[in-house]
Amino acid sequence: MKKFLCIALLISVIAGCADDNSTNSGGASTTTDEVVTISNEAEIGKTADLSFTLKNPHNVKANIYILFNITDQAKLQIKDTTCGTLSPNYIDGPLEAGQECTINYTFAPNDLSTEMIFLNIAYEKNRTALCNNLTLDNIKTNNINSKVKVINYTKDINGNKSPNIEEIAFKPDYALLGKNKTYTTTKKVSFDAGTYNINAPDLTVKALDSNCKVSGSTLDVLNSNACNLEFSYNISMPPYNTYAIFNSDTKNYVANITFEAKWEYILLSTPSPFYIQYINGIPSNKIQTVNTNSSMDYKLEGADASKFQVISAPFDGCTVTSTNINLPQGKSECYYTIDLTDDAKQTDGNYTAQISSTTTGVTLDINGSSIANTLEYYKNNMCSAKP
Repeated sequence: MKKFLCIALLISVIAGCADDNSTNSGGASTTTDEVVTISNEAEIGKTADLSFTLKNPHNVKANIYILFNITDQAKLQIKDTTCGTLSPNYIDGPLEAGQECTINYTFAPNDLSTEMIFLNIAYEKNRTALCNNLTLDNIKTNNINSKVKVINYTKDINGNKSPNIEEIAFKPDYALLGKNKTYTTTKKVSFDAGTYNINAPDLTVKALDSNCKVSGSTLDVLNSNACNLEFSYNISMPPYNTYAIFNSDTKNYVANITFEAKWEYILLSTPSPFYIQYINGIPSNKIQTVNTNSSMDYKLEGADASKFQVISAPFDGCTVTSTNINLPQGKSECYYTIDLTDDAKQTDGNYTAQISSTTTGVTLDINGSSIANTLEYYKNNMCSAKP
């Protein structure tokens, strides 16, 4: 599914003093269209009481769902919130148009470590409010998703500060879910001289200059100058984030992995039916794909067969004709998928067909739908019985 970041999200950091053994940091605020990063500090042996404020960016009432991940729950604890019901790892509730809510948490470090809170925030317009103010712009921005990363640094009485967390960002155009695939990125890191452990599963690191040396899961930084590293990640289900590298002496983490693909393809278990849906010419779900290790014939059959097409996947794709799926020369396997035709994407309709192959002896059902007039669709199907 194509992922859009279309956010008008206000994040404010507010800190207060709870008792004589507490600390607080200065307030800050930012508005962004992408990922929000907030930094705070606390002293060893003291508790910092902090909060951030989220604002509903919609012009109508929204339901918000906040999924959070905390690196060390002994040091970081979310106390309470006005954003809805607080559960062990998520918050959900309604938020009026333009209104704010807060999340309160404490940070109580006992060593020079850097701890993080990751939040995935989803805003979805309340159905009743949306239908009472039904416009194409309101529908197109019905769902807004944002990510917030709160970095919590520790300082000791001598002014020493815990290490920065380097972000190793994987941003491929395509991700394949359901089968291992290797993704590669490069990063210039600025670790202090010393020895580090690479502990993220399926992550391989290669030094690109003489400032660092890698042997297996050990990374030696030979001096404090920046060194260039290549990261290869062989995974089947990309995570949102995970810690990747820690200092061998202090055990403090110094790098985490983030993964954000523009499009996601899900590998079908064979045999499995295809489900395809478009809204205003844009696929509304993950794109299903199949791989094959042999050339095969195929036929599209059924009343709506003309509404579908077999196409090559954009990665390791097969050579596809109107009747055959072929392995490219030198390839041991390839990927293909089924899509609506361009004409079918531009009109309203629900379609069914089958794809069969005499080579494999398998017949699969295909179900497709297209919503070209989103406003009319919402009016007739979504707003006729408002929840």
